[in-house]
Amino acid sequence: MDQNTQTEQNNEIPMFQYSTFEQIEKALQKKGLKTRDDEGNSVITKDNLKLIKSLRITDSEELATLQYWGMDKTLKNLEIKTLGSKIYTILSNTKQEYFDMLKNFENLETLKVQNQNGFSKLDVSKMKNLVSLELIGNADLETVKGVDGNSNIVEFSCIGCNNCDAIGQFKSFIRDKMTTSVNNGEKGIIKISLDIDNYHKFLSSFEELKTNKRFKDECENKMFWSEQVSSGNTIINYTSSEMSAIHNKALDVATICETDNKIETIYNLLDWIRKNHTYDLDAIEKPDGQKKANRQHITEETINGKKVVFAQGAISGTNGIKNSLLLNQAVCEGFAVEFNYICSLMGIDAKKQLVTSKNKNEKGKDLEFDAKDFWPKHAISKINLNGYDYYCDPTFEISYYKNHKKEEFKFGLMNDVELNFNYYPFGGKDEFREKNNKDLELIIAKETAKNNGQSEDSSNNEENKTNCDSNIKLEPQM
Repeated sequence: MDQNTQTEQNNEIPMFQYSTFEQIEKALQKKGLKTRDDEGNSVITKDNLKLIKSLRITDSEELATLQYWGMDKTLKNLEIKTLGSKIYTILSNTKQEYFDMLKNFENLETLKVQNQNGFSKLDVSKMKNLVSLELIGNADLETVKGVDGNSNIVEFSCIGCNNCDAIGQFKSFIRDKMTTSVNNGEKGIIKISLDIDNYHKFLSSFEELKTNKRFKDECENKMFWSEQVSSGNTIINYTSSEMSAIHNKALDVATICETDNKIETIYNLLDWIRKNHTYDLDAIEKPDGQKKANRQHITEETINGKKVVFAQGAISGTNGIKNSLLLNQAVCEGFAVEFNYICSLMGIDAKKQLVTSKNKNEKGKDLEFDAKDFWPKHAISKINLNGYDYYCDPTFEISYYKNHKKEEFKFGLMNDVELNFNYYPFGGKDEFREKNNKDLELIIAKETAKNNGQSEDSSNNEENKTNCDSNIKLEPQM
């Protein structure tokens, strides 16, 4: 049963959201059409809707409404985008069934899908007129069908879609477009943007970069490398020259830190970061109400004797890898991205994990937690070793080392219990690793007793140690 029949049988007419209806009404009014009667009721018809060529929607469920009113056949430009501090609670409603409807929007020329979790595949095979496809911050997206062979696409972005192997999926597309660009000049691809995590795989996947100078030049001019920062609200773009400088510095650090033992390698990297980096205090909101400092600190830098010119205008540079790795100064997100990128060069699976740090009073107890104000405020790194997840916080290691000058690590390779003790993980206070609740209670009880100066029974201490250590499954050699 199709969408129209099912809706009619339920006697329900799909209604546009207010923001979408407002766009439609304004567009029709610009064309000189009347949209309301004397009593203020809408008089927009289905034929009127055929005149609407561009829309931005914030809820993927509205794709069903567009299809019901026949706009899947007439729209040229569609943007599905959700932003805002409460974004992550909204995105959980996204469903694959709505995105499956996109394959019917055959006449689209531009499509942008940003910050839509909950769907894993996208089919643009029938969109033969598509010239621009932007996929940004769609955490669950894995496969995109129909990009290869589309000769009309001149702008393509796949950024912040961490489950999507961009080089693996789009290698043929990139090669074809860059080759076409070499042969046809301005008629070729204009711009391809991928995550910075894809850069080292890109270098090893295209032999033409070493054998074909024109192909290499086209890639340097028309490929950009990006990272999604500030809880998904900001994109930082790097030119190929910038990314080359970043990558070469990361290789140098990896050479210093890497050993045959992955655990030792991780601690070597944490040690290098904490001893060579400082927190960018200029990025913190000034108490007198002044605007935050411009976070893009440099325009050029000398790398290995060569002057590299950097792009202007990014307002969140301190959240990104460039400021962290090349300037040794950033905020938590920049440190985490740098840590993850260098780990990837050493064969270690590391990804960014958003959390909120727990505020402790002088006795170590959690301060009041107001759920309505919750959203991720801190970035750390999530590492997978032998199938088990562990967490490193380069930022807190920097702070701990600067303040105490101790060689021990306090926030390296934390297990689930230790993570829960120090942070509210992304998703909420009680929604993460529930299997560790018992262990967490024991750890908190132990720490509370310590902070209150109470003595602990030795048997309880041993029980706590056993429960805590049972989660640690690191192997001495990997």
